[in-house]
Amino acid sequence: MHRVLLSALVLSPAVAHAFDSEQREFLFADAFDVFDGIEDIHYGPYPADAVLGLEFELKSRGGYTVEMEATSDLTWPDALTHDLKGVPQGGEIALDTTLSAYLTLNFDTSLFSGHYDLWSEHIKMQGEEVFDGLLLDGDTVETVDVVWEDYPLDPIELPLSIVTGLTVKFVMNVYPRSTITLDNERIETFAGDATDPTVLTAVGTTSIVEVPEDNPGEVWLESTYFANLAATGDIVFDPAADICIFGGCWTVFNYELPFTILDVQELREFWPVEYDHPLPAILVDVQNHDYGDIELGNLAQLNVPIENIGLLPLEGTVRVEGSDAITVFPEYFFADAGAIDGVVVTFSPELEEGTTAMLVLESNDPVTPRIEIPLLGNGWVEPDLEEYPDGNDGGDPVKIRTCGCQSTPTPLPMGAWALALAFVAGRRRRG
Repeated sequence: MHRVLLSALVLSPAVAHAFDSEQREFLFADAFDVFDGIEDIHYGPYPADAVLGLEFELKSRGGYTVEMEATSDLTWPDALTHDLKGVPQGGEIALDTTLSAYLTLNFDTSLFSGHYDLWSEHIKMQGEEVFDGLLLDGDTVETVDVVWEDYPLDPIELPLSIVTGLTVKFVMNVYPRSTITLDNERIETFAGDATDPTVLTAVGTTSIVEVPEDNPGEVWLESTYFANLAATGDIVFDPAADICIFGGCWTVFNYELPFTILDVQELREFWPVEYDHPLPAILVDVQNHDYGDIELGNLAQLNVPIENIGLLPLEGTVRVEGSDAITVFPEYFFADAGAIDGVVVTFSPELEEGTTAMLVLESNDPVTPRIEIPLLGNGWVEPDLEEYPDGNDGGDPVKIRTCGCQSTPTPLPMGAWALALAFVAGRRRRG
């Protein structure tokens, strides 16, 4: 679930783990038919050269399965920090095995000989154990055992009348047992095309995922769980037999016969799990901008589209550093996956001078958390205008730009001088 808070963006972007991706849930799983690889056991007849002897045959099938529920979290901005945790009561290891046992009684007396199918049984060995965590160092449970035992199965008591005059009383107990033990070795996680995995061995530790040069909008991960397996299995028979021939009875055998059917220690590599974490990815096409000459009292605006090419919502803040003459609105942006937001950057000069500033965008993009866009502009003032009469059209004003220099008077024509002198003489006569 996405839990990024916009308020976190207003605070210092250096706050560790201010952002996170969507949590992923998956299973580490393994199945090992460990009993299938055991050769069938054939034993006997025992005792050799006795009047009565037993032949044993054992066949085993099955193995164990294990599942561990896990959650994966990816946080930043310090780095893409990966963390795997187990789910409480999310682990289960189960034993499912069948032992098929066959017993044959052989007899050889001076009067009688042959064999008798004495007993056969399919012993189901099933058990399971639920546990917490990923069996990592520091977990509440670091090693898990699943044990199946029955002491004993129902005893076998068979009074047999083989032929007239030959009777056998047979008694036997069967004690089967199997134990599967699993404990952690490590978890290896590959990120993207990385050639070396990060290794997790203890609960509470995290691994760092290399930040890609280009943000593809997601991070692909593959995790493999490794565990040490120890599996044992044995079965014990304790047969006893009395034989009676025409009324005379005696004990032929009474012993304990153990069979080790399984003793395996192996490093198990669980099935690899592939999963992904979506990321926000910012795309801003504007690299820099020059507003040019803007007259004081006027303004110029720049639209800056902010596109999210990632798979997680993009959000952040934007501000201008270096000049009060350039402002931005709004100061926050938000864009869902595949959407576009934007801001407007306005240049409104107040002084007749050049302006430089930096548009700064900070977001929850872990690859490009900060973008800086240089801005230029120049404040400009329209020069003052002066009015000069036009001698050709009766004095219509003509506006020209002030140059700041002094002009030399222009000489009057001869007719003008004559009119001026007559004007002065007249004034004297009237005086």
